[in-house]
Amino acid sequence: MNWPLDSNLLRCILAEDDAGFDQIFRDRIRALSRVHWTPLAVVRKASAFLVQTPRTRVLDLGCGPGKFCIAGALFTKGSFSGVEQRRRLCQIAWKIIKTQRLANTEIFHGPINALSFSDFDAFYLFNPFAEHLPSAVQDRIDDTIDLRWTPIVGPLLVGIKLWFGV
Repeated sequence: MNWPLDSNLLRCILAEDDAGFDQIFRDRIRALSRVHWTPLAVVRKASAFLVQTPRTRVLDLGCGPGKFCIAGALFTKGSFSGVEQRRRLCQIAWKIIKTQRLANTEIFHGPINALSFSDFDAFYLFNPFAEHLPSAVQDRIDDTIDLRWTPIVGPLLVGIKLWFGV
């Protein structure tokens, strides 16, 4: 397990205290955490499942401000990378990673198809369609991404609607 400099953040992660961890975010991002960012109890289980050896490289698709990557890197000996389209969320993650001196965590800004999936051993995503649901207007992260028909989500939403008759 890697140990960050901030013992309060570490204590929150180990205690699976989401409210405490989320204090590192500003109000708007903290308010979205319950819908969009992985709960720490899930991070602990998912990262332990995904990281099979210390050399395992995990990619979080749509990582937001990096909560899964940051906590996963502290729970395991694996390397965690995240990819996020929103620069503002990447900047939050970059600042935390730098401040906490997390050597096994990195965040990429851009679309997921800008990365080579062959560089990774495991993949993770959390609640990727929450923003796309009509009932989730209040849970939108921001309006910088056109959520109507992205190359991946559009066809998936059509499939979901057809499958469930929504």
